[in-house]
Amino acid sequence: MLNTIRRAGSVLTLFTEERPDWGVREVAAELGMPRSNAHELMSSLATIGLLQRTPDARYRLGWRLLTLSGHLVNSTDVARIGSSVLTQLASQHRQTVSIATLDTDQIVSIGQAEPPGSAPVSRVGDRLPAHSTAAGKILLARLGMDPGDNLKRLTRNTVTDPELLRRQLAMIRRGQIAFDRRETDEAVCCVASPIRDLQTGTVVAAVSLCAAHAVFDQHKEVYTRSIADAARRISHLISPDGRDTAPDTARSAHVTQVISGHPARPDSASA
Repeated sequence: MLNTIRRAGSVLTLFTEERPDWGVREVAAELGMPRSNAHELMSSLATIGLLQRTPDARYRLGWRLLTLSGHLVNSTDVARIGSSVLTQLASQHRQTVSIATLDTDQIVSIGQAEPPGSAPVSRVGDRLPAHSTAAGKILLARLGMDPGDNLKRLTRNTVTDPELLRRQLAMIRRGQIAFDRRETDEAVCCVASPIRDLQTGTVVAAVSLCAAHAVFDQHKEVYTRSIADAARRISHLISPDGRDTAPDTARSAHVTQVISGHPARPDSASA
């Protein structure tokens, strides 16, 4: 049974945006399994809706996966409970606001509010490298995760020097804010703050706001304060019985320091 599940997982991971359909012979060759086994496995996956058979006898991902992904997102407390905060913040600033969680070295978007005309960012379910994103850097820093040494360059601004990134994460770790200054997308800047389970103190996700870089630079202070406040509000919503040990005055002072560049400049503490 376990081997069958593993093989099914291997088949499903072959389907990408770049290659959305596969034939039985191709899957068998790619995974090194007999063609009859590949045919039986893909037919079974199609029967339960995880794959769908095309008119030319090839296979694509099935709609059942979309249903399951919707259930996953809706059952994720932080995304479901924080959705009202996302909607309010996106409406207030007319910019895209997202909640993301960390999966190894990538962030996964689990909630998003995207007003018309806002800066293009990832969709719910999309993955992005943690080291280049504001949310990813917050999560890497606050969870004490090492970014590793193989840092992919997405733009000319992406930090690919592991030691430089580790120094930046050390500064972010002491605070509540991280930035992405055109590191993931040349046209977009983002600011993020951690969402915590106040009962345990554990960082469970990050909330971020993204805007076109010219607009972001003009409103950086407002965006930074708003995203820090949004993270605090969502943290209280997901853990109503928890007590935030960081007073609002201390948090506000830190955000002011980040905005002003003292003691840790935003360009050094992420960007």
